Amino acid sequence: MSRAQVGPPPSPQLFFETVNAFHKTEALKTAIELGLFTGIAQGQQIAEDIAATCNASARGTRILCDFLVVNGFLTKAANRYGVTRPRISRQRTAILAAALNHRRLQAPYGSGTHRRNDQEGE
Repeated sequence: MSRAQVGPPPSPQLFFETVNAFHKTEALKTAIELGLFTGIAQGQQIAEDIAATCNASARGTRILCDFLVVNGFLTKAANRYGVTRPRISRQRTAILAAALNHRRLQAPYGSGTHRRNDQEGE
């Protein structure tokens, strides 16, 4: 017995959006942990200056900032970055970091390659 397909087939766009969701989460989490938004809100606008404030490499900071620009978390004009919401504070980012680090949020999404050896008799 064959199953009738309901609706359009899954699109490649849906696949890539789902796969890239993890990257977006990790980039946002890293930016918050580094204090990147706070540094920019306090006036550091060039990648090298932001990197110095965050104690990170300039190249890595530039790559992270560009990724956050593409995904709508930062703005960029010439080589200067800005926050999309100027009132991002350290307290607000701390709340977001706590939410991103919460075990209940992370636990179900660990690597899907783990095996349950105790149930496989190995």
